[in-house]
Amino acid sequence: MRSAGEAIRAESVSSRSGSDHSEKKPRGSPSSDLKPSPDGKPRLIGLTFGRISCHGGAYPLSGFVIKLGYSRTRFVTFTTSQDVEHLLEAHIKAFEFWGGVPEEILYDNPKTIVVWRKGKEVKFNPRFIDFCAHYGFIPRLCWPGRPQTKGKVERAVNYVRSNFWPGISFESLDDLNAQAEIWCREVANKKRGSETGEAPEERFPREQLTPLAGISRYDTSYLVHCKVGKDCVVRYRKVWYSVPWQYARKKVVLRWPLEGTKLFISYRMRLLTDHEKCRVPYTRCSKKEHFRGLPRSRRLYSSKEPGPDSVMLRPGPGTGLAHCAPVVEARSLAVYERIAEEGERSR
Repeated sequence: MRSAGEAIRAESVSSRSGSDHSEKKPRGSPSSDLKPSPDGKPRLIGLTFGRISCHGGAYPLSGFVIKLGYSRTRFVTFTTSQDVEHLLEAHIKAFEFWGGVPEEILYDNPKTIVVWRKGKEVKFNPRFIDFCAHYGFIPRLCWPGRPQTKGKVERAVNYVRSNFWPGISFESLDDLNAQAEIWCREVANKKRGSETGEAPEERFPREQLTPLAGISRYDTSYLVHCKVGKDCVVRYRKVWYSVPWQYARKKVVLRWPLEGTKLFISYRMRLLTDHEKCRVPYTRCSKKEHFRGLPRSRRLYSSKEPGPDSVMLRPGPGTGLAHCAPVVEARSLAVYERIAEEGERSR
């Protein structure tokens, strides 16, 4: 089983310049790219940098290195996942760094973007096509099995590993990305290139990009269609979140933004509730007002909170996840002995 970084490298984003020859990676090559030239075609590559501790766990740390083909302007960002949502987020950060969007991007058939391909017949990921339409660029695909050199992006990766990464220290993922952006602006893009004889920041104004002004930021949140249970909760990532009791057994949309601490649950484009994100498996996140219209027995089971006539039980055999139990009066055994004696005398 290959690592996440190897997966992204095999799912590359590549492009071509103004010539008729597409630049594609050799079959089995462990890299990917994204590069705009003056006619607007970009290149991106993903790689791994070990693991990072965040959100109470350890996650693979992945880096996305983007280099413009004409100006050689570099951009680096890091993330803890390489799914389509984080891939789109990497695109957006690059667009914001450049201040514009290329007219076309040529990709090397990554699985996060291409659902399937048979010759010229291609089915794109619907989320990715929506993203392209939002920013107004055309996705192009390399022809499979047609290798070309891609020295620009390979050198960019080696430069990041040898110049930025050694000795780096950071407190969080946000801190790391902030340092990476400063390094791009003050070091990488000020270095004079041996091929062009100019620094990337000097050539960048000649890049032909569509300005970002007037384009709203695309929502890269995880979007999940869930069915609410009869106990007024939906399950996502092994955690239960409550919704108002009126929406029991209905289908809702759960939106989990990549940034921030809250998630949102909607029904037919109307926001029902929000919750703090929880990453502890088998936890119930609930609000008391969501269960007020339920029968009392189901309300106690759903909320997992003790009512006025209940106590909390520790989970285990016989109790499962239902921790609430009715309060039982504690009596001395002498009381039962006295009742038994009275029963004997009455006979």
